[in-house]
Amino acid sequence: MHAFWMAMLLAFSSVESSNVDRKPYWDGKEQAWGYYAFHRARWVEFGGDPAKWGNATRLEQDKVMLQALRRYVANCPPDANLIVWIGNYHNIGHGSRKQTAYTIKLARELSKLKIKDK
Repeated sequence: MHAFWMAMLLAFSSVESSNVDRKPYWDGKEQAWGYYAFHRARWVEFGGDPAKWGNATRLEQDKVMLQALRRYVANCPPDANLIVWIGNYHNIGHGSRKQTAYTIKLARELSKLKIKDK
């Protein structure tokens, strides 16, 4: 796997769950779960098996998250900060150029891995 994608998986997992496979929990909006805090609808949207929401393996979660990341990147405008865009896309459901506490935390995790924005 390309180093960029691996770093993105590690950074998102760290931000979303501290790299712990969380059991389903209420996140203030709805049930979320796993290394990437997937809501059921988002899990299915990016190719996850509905029957495995809440109990998929790490590999299955990584595959679904890679699908999500690829879509976020594909939708990123050329003049937008890639990390801010995809961080917002995952966190709030759409891309945005606005830096938030979430995207700052994501960028901090990526900098620990020595991966930088385009």
